[in-house]
Amino acid sequence: MIETKPIKLRIRNEQDGEQQIQTYHGKWTKKGKVTYIQYLEIQPDHEEVSTTIRWDGTEMKVIRFGAVQSKLCFVLHQERSGFLELENQQLALRTYTTDLTVQIKQHKAFLSWTYTLMLQQDHEVNMNIQIKIEEE
Repeated sequence: MIETKPIKLRIRNEQDGEQQIQTYHGKWTKKGKVTYIQYLEIQPDHEEVSTTIRWDGTEMKVIRFGAVQSKLCFVLHQERSGFLELENQQLALRTYTTDLTVQIKQHKAFLSWTYTLMLQQDHEVNMNIQIKIEEE
């Protein structure tokens, strides 16, 4: 059975100590044991980016399409490969997840993950993302 609900997301993104908070509206879809959270981001240059978060109980994937294209995977205490594509240039990325919390209740959810993002071979960024979700 497929269940879809409209949602409101509050996303707190912390990168090396700098914090950003954004609010979006989107939809939550449950297909069997897999949960999808989808929302549309508007970039500073007014370009659109469609974001999908996929949670299967073990692995979280964040997939973005539009002005920015990327795919990042997160599994607790594991390293995963991904990519970021900007202006026809594709960068190889890796993530190492040190914390991954997913709490889903009937009308609310809380997602939080802390990870190191490794760009190519020479640059690392420490990230923490927290998402509070409520049904609209």
